[in-house]
Amino acid sequence: MVSASAPNFGRPGGPPFFVEGVADAEYHVPNFRVTGFNRDIGVRFGFWRSVNDSHNPFMIEGFIDELAHAASQDPYLFRRAMLDDDRESTQRLRTVLDVLAQRADWHHPPPGHHFGIAALASFGSFIGTVVEVSVKDRIVSVHRVITAIDCGVAIHPDNIQAQLEGGMVFGLTAAVRGEITLANGAVMQSNFNDYPMLKLIEMPKVECHIVPSTAPPGGVGEPGTGPIAPALANAIYAATGTRLRSLPLTRHQLTYVAVRS
Repeated sequence: MVSASAPNFGRPGGPPFFVEGVADAEYHVPNFRVTGFNRDIGVRFGFWRSVNDSHNPFMIEGFIDELAHAASQDPYLFRRAMLDDDRESTQRLRTVLDVLAQRADWHHPPPGHHFGIAALASFGSFIGTVVEVSVKDRIVSVHRVITAIDCGVAIHPDNIQAQLEGGMVFGLTAAVRGEITLANGAVMQSNFNDYPMLKLIEMPKVECHIVPSTAPPGGVGEPGTGPIAPALANAIYAATGTRLRSLPLTRHQLTYVAVRS
């Protein structure tokens, strides 16, 4: 992994800060190693919502999905099989996957619709997302977004739902059209007129499920951003057989629409 001018906030002797979301993946993979180094590309940057758990899940959850399809296995069950040990953390993430599969009716998508899934540990919580899409004439219709989280004791469920929805739409906006471009050394986007967020009318149907837990409270403001982009890309692959390894969708001449039926 390469970080562009990121400081190393990791523990001394530990992995660099910017490999967060990959180096701490819960999947049991033999001979798993993650390395990273800083590279100064001459552009200053700041932290995004969910920090490294915003962009790194797109890489690893996309790759896990590729492995599942290469092995001719179901992406949900493939992930679940790599969480088959006695650690509390893997059990909690596995439960999140099971809740997602149940709520989505994973093995029975509506005719012409396809599912994509992604899950991760983030800020002391365990979260996953399923996206339901249909694709026709390069138009990606998002019918439903289902998110499940084990954030420990749910102190304020309404606030948890609001935070998950906010984090999701933040990440979804970036995935479908949020691109920063440079010209003559300057950023071209300046405000919402040329970097538009999704409008209310563009929001898909959203379901948020809180997994009952007695664990200490974890984060809820950050984790919702991470799984939406890989889940969307994985759903598009399921629908089209085309793997997206870069975002936003506009780079691939794909148009996003939300369907709230």
